Amino acid sequence: MIRKLSTLVLSLMVSTFVAQAQTPPDNEIWYTTTDGNKAELWTGGDSFEENGWDFEIISHTYNNGLGIIHANGPIKAYGYEEDGDLYYELRLTGNNLITITFPKCTEYFYYTGFGSCENLRTIQCRYASSDGRCLINDGELIDFAPAGLTSYTIPNSVTSIKDEAFKGCSSLTSITIPNSVTSIGEWAFEYCSSLTSITIPDSVTEIGEYAFSGCSSLTSITIPESVTTIISSAFNGCDSIKTLSLDTNEFNADYIYLGNLEELTLGTSVKDVAEGTFAQSSKLKRLTINTEFFSGKWVDLSKIEEITIAPGITILDSNALSGFSGKLIVDNNNITWATLAGANPTEIVIGDNVQSFEHDALSECSNLTKFSGSNTTEDGCNVVVNGRLIAVIQANLTEYVVPEGVTEIGSYVFKGCTSLTSITIPDSVTTIGKYAFYGCSSLTQITLPEGITKLENGVFANCGLTSIDLPNGITTIGEYTFYECANLASVTIAQGVTSIGVGAFKDCSNLKSVIIADSVTTIGKDAFAGCNIEQIVVNAVTGNKIPYGNGLAADKVVAYTGKYASEDGLCLIKHGTLLDYLHKGTTTYAIPEGVKVISNKVFSGCSSLIEVTIPESVAEIGSQAFKGCSGISKMRIPAGTTWIGEDTFGECSSITEITFMAIIPPTISNLGISESVIIYVPKEAIKEYKTEPNWMKYSKQFKRVK
Repeated sequence: MIRKLSTLVLSLMVSTFVAQAQTPPDNEIWYTTTDGNKAELWTGGDSFEENGWDFEIISHTYNNGLGIIHANGPIKAYGYEEDGDLYYELRLTGNNLITITFPKCTEYFYYTGFGSCENLRTIQCRYASSDGRCLINDGELIDFAPAGLTSYTIPNSVTSIKDEAFKGCSSLTSITIPNSVTSIGEWAFEYCSSLTSITIPDSVTEIGEYAFSGCSSLTSITIPESVTTIISSAFNGCDSIKTLSLDTNEFNADYIYLGNLEELTLGTSVKDVAEGTFAQSSKLKRLTINTEFFSGKWVDLSKIEEITIAPGITILDSNALSGFSGKLIVDNNNITWATLAGANPTEIVIGDNVQSFEHDALSECSNLTKFSGSNTTEDGCNVVVNGRLIAVIQANLTEYVVPEGVTEIGSYVFKGCTSLTSITIPDSVTTIGKYAFYGCSSLTQITLPEGITKLENGVFANCGLTSIDLPNGITTIGEYTFYECANLASVTIAQGVTSIGVGAFKDCSNLKSVIIADSVTTIGKDAFAGCNIEQIVVNAVTGNKIPYGNGLAADKVVAYTGKYASEDGLCLIKHGTLLDYLHKGTTTYAIPEGVKVISNKVFSGCSSLIEVTIPESVAEIGSQAFKGCSGISKMRIPAGTTWIGEDTFGECSSITEITFMAIIPPTISNLGISESVIIYVPKEAIKEYKTEPNWMKYSKQFKRVK
């Protein structure tokens, strides 16, 4: 028995080789079978006369492992065609068919039905592919030999798949369609019952009627943008579809049964989907959105467990994701409110590309309890990218410790976190982004690390801070930094700060006390507008005058402190130059010893002063230095004074006498005094004063010192 089987197998192998290696005469078709029996032959009759063909099937035999169909003339056509009055048929069928070889003259192949011949391995003819599996005529794949194959890659020479080409290939589980194919014909894959997935390349423009009908195991389909025509029954009976990747705008619910759909991907070309298209998709759990035209009307988002927003999608229609509360996967460089489009997820999965969250991006995410994915901390509460804290779970957050190693707190991270009462910032932090703590109304105290050099715009605006101590390293306070901090009662602006931005402390309605370093050279518009400042203490460390204005009034300064402050705190003195004086309603004042220069306007407008004592060290008195000191009646200028500026005593309405102790007349231009003021000078110097050109105008007012 074994010997007989071996002989049969050898015979089949030999006959197969012969059938493939040789070409039959024009009037014969050769074939082999698995069982040595004839294949079933279908004919339209014993003779074929249509279209100029005139022949008869003379015999059909199977001997010595080879089946032969013999005709009385050339066999030019195979299959059947029905077109009006034209009808002819010649087909071999059956599961026992292994190979079939046609004569060179056979050039017309129509509906051959080889796909259902489960054991057919080779087709040989003038149109056969190199592997003998396909008939390809002028780019059109006509038919296919399926035996032994569970997967197949269609040759790149194919441009279209003809009607019924793979019909009945029940053993195929997967097939690769090349980018050369532009159309898939009617019934092309009908009843490919084992086919589990199909990716239609982006070269295909048309899918014919019933093209995938009866593909009952098909669970995954990809339909590209290029498809512009889909016949409504193309996927009839594909009831197992769980995954659909859709990138064509030519799609509606009539094309495919979506009741078992679990995963849906919408491509960039999807712009409009009819409302209710996915209404039957009650099992849909995962959604990937690659189109900015997505609408929540397309899918019932309340049942979706997971949504992926493709990296290219930066904006969706307002509230497009409203109603979604599951897991949201994002991978955009910058996440905005428009990216999330009204979603309120419980978890956000962060992709590798995410670098920042913009203003209000998470403002509606009240259900958010976890971050996962790239750059998230182990506890799932933070997203840290290259040392930059860009997002924090805010829900019910009352106390927060910034993770060690963070160097930057990103913009808007804690914005609107009204429950936050305490935050600990490690020394590693050197930057806090704009509006990072905006609206943290319960945050009353904060300690900033020494490494911070700049407070960005609006960083603490609308916070609950009651006081703030700024580190010595800060040089810039940005615009609206403490805007509307209504509880802020006092503030210390440390040495080193050179700039206070526009509106920095605007509408801090309870701000009454400010300690400000004289390193400040710029105060922006409305920096202290709307404040009720009662006292300002200037920390005179650099010796600069504060550029008062924009809500910071000079008359509110109560004291100078620091290196360049006088002992009594009323003067700013730098390198012997008296730069400023806080008169505060005093009536008498002795300028500190050691002052060499009294700057311009230092005592100007001090109307309450009655007496000022100028020390012997003073060599210069600036222009208008005492202008408007209407209470002073007498003034003594020491002997060492060599220069007096213009209009020094202008508008000193009560002054009656001035004593100049210098032997050599000081350089002057105009003292600003009336003719009634007596000018006392040393006896021996009267002549010098009267003859000095700039003093000659006062010649009638001179008297010798008493």
